[in-house]
Amino acid sequence: MGRFTTVVHAGENIQFKTGWDYCHTYKVGDNIDWKPDPSYPGEHIDGVYDACTLDDSYWVIVKDCIIVAVEPFVGPDLLRLEQKYGITRPDPKLWTKAQWKASRARRAKADAEYKAWAKVHGDDPVGYYVHKIVRGKSFAETILPARKV
Repeated sequence: MGRFTTVVHAGENIQFKTGWDYCHTYKVGDNIDWKPDPSYPGEHIDGVYDACTLDDSYWVIVKDCIIVAVEPFVGPDLLRLEQKYGITRPDPKLWTKAQWKASRARRAKADAEYKAWAKVHGDDPVGYYVHKIVRGKSFAETILPARKV
């Protein structure tokens, strides 16, 4: 199913995407060895993630870097689960002022690039996403060493 993290729960392999592509297998109660990414201030592993098997959908809840629960998906109740498990925003002090500044600069640059593209092509976020993917490096180019031409 791709680069997902797996939770083994009730005899099933439930896969979810954390955004960090850990690709490890855990069970409820396990700790995820997460460290703040300097490029993404404000991001944190704690949260409620939509998850699935081939047949069912679930919510995986991570609190204090620990997988605390797996709940059946009964609808878009993400906010209710965040409140139930006390999921909160991370402490901004996990990142330096320089990291926050660099993040704001990257976001401003990305916004400006999208606005320039949208002037020509119209306000189409999906079209822009496809444009960026097509114009970017392929997966092979990102993992293989550079070759001389």
